[in-house]
Amino acid sequence: MPGPAADEVRVRELAASVTSGDSRMRTARFPLSMGLIARPFLGFRGPRQSILGTEIAAIVDAVGAGVTRYRPGDAVMAFPGGKMGCHAEYSCVAVSGRITLKPEGLSFAEAATLSFGGSTALHFLDVAAVAPGDRVLIVGASGGVGAALVQLACHRGAHVTAVCSVHNAIWCAAWGHRR
Repeated sequence: MPGPAADEVRVRELAASVTSGDSRMRTARFPLSMGLIARPFLGFRGPRQSILGTEIAAIVDAVGAGVTRYRPGDAVMAFPGGKMGCHAEYSCVAVSGRITLKPEGLSFAEAATLSFGGSTALHFLDVAAVAPGDRVLIVGASGGVGAALVQLACHRGAHVTAVCSVHNAIWCAAWGHRR
């Protein structure tokens, strides 16, 4: 059982995402262009980190001595990213990292899948300085990052053109619907 450091919370994980990235990490199968870069950092024959997973929804189980923002029993969602470890029953997360209270309207399963796509989408929308009235083209709009991009760009008031398969077109259109 991990013990939280002074600036960490220990969480009991109730849901974690499993992504194509987790599969590639576990098998060490990367596209050739990425493999040359990824292998030295992530592992040559398999993952350096034995417990994978980058997104969780959990209940705070214990708090470090310096933690005041969270209490045991709080429902949270977190994205430790490259640190991984989200496919464990318990893990410790730094409160200065990407952790927040889980919105009440979301199930733990829903919350566990939002962090990667949402934080990546926000990063690129900020880099591009997307503002009301801008026109945005999103290729791959039905994936994790693309779905978040559609919704967040629309929320910012941008005019979004989403590219996805015919199978997902109605779904993507509903995300960008303005009321």
